[in-house]
Amino acid sequence: MLESAVETVIDGVATTGSGARADEVRAELERVLSSRAFVNSHRIRRFLQFVVEECLSGQRHRLKEYLIGLNVFDRREAFDPRVDSIVRVEARRLRSKLDGYYQTEGRENQIRIVLHKGSYVPVFEDRTGRTGSGGLRQQRRAIAFGRFTIPNATGETSNFVQEIKRRLTHVLIKEGNFQVVAQAQKAAAAGEPELHNGAPVPKPDYIVEGSVEIHGAKLHVIVQVLSTLDSSYVWSESADCDLQDLSCLEDLGRSLTRELQTPRA
Repeated sequence: MLESAVETVIDGVATTGSGARADEVRAELERVLSSRAFVNSHRIRRFLQFVVEECLSGQRHRLKEYLIGLNVFDRREAFDPRVDSIVRVEARRLRSKLDGYYQTEGRENQIRIVLHKGSYVPVFEDRTGRTGSGGLRQQRRAIAFGRFTIPNATGETSNFVQEIKRRLTHVLIKEGNFQVVAQAQKAAAAGEPELHNGAPVPKPDYIVEGSVEIHGAKLHVIVQVLSTLDSSYVWSESADCDLQDLSCLEDLGRSLTRELQTPRA
């Protein structure tokens, strides 16, 4: 087993956004690795096992070309993906083998492991369309908003901050299938759940925070994402908006959603 692989996930549920349980995904992984298409392809087997386990352990944001080169293909720290294309080449081979497997040996399998072109993050698909208690458990990753600082605050600034959060929340829920939880800033900063009507609010997987600057009729927004798993910042982006047209905030939300779902190599 690879050193970076995590053996267990709380409640046996993978935080993939697809709802696939971790034990079902791992069972499917074993079927793929022991299949005729993969059994003798040791490097491809190691590649697939690494990206699946990293994803199940909540480390999908780490699945970049450089890290894969070091952990799967034993490249040294001086590895430069722009010069050495081994990860891209082997990713194409892996996609081809997965396609071939699901057209033959795995055509009846209930779970399917997919590696989309342009991404090293696997997607776990339910091919049966099962629903209800007998189907795949739906487990959405939780996101909370932390503090948004306002260096040049004015009396109307709070309205802009609420609008930013509202638009980001809309995209995260509608396009990313995330659970956006209400959480006090103090609790969010500590990564701890608060109580709502006596019941604990789910601890978020990510904290979204940032800063807002207003310059005349322009708005400059910086948004950053903190992973509560290891207290590291995993994403940062900025946007400039016209105060009369805040659609750029929705583009910012889509960029955030793409990063947390399928980060690009």
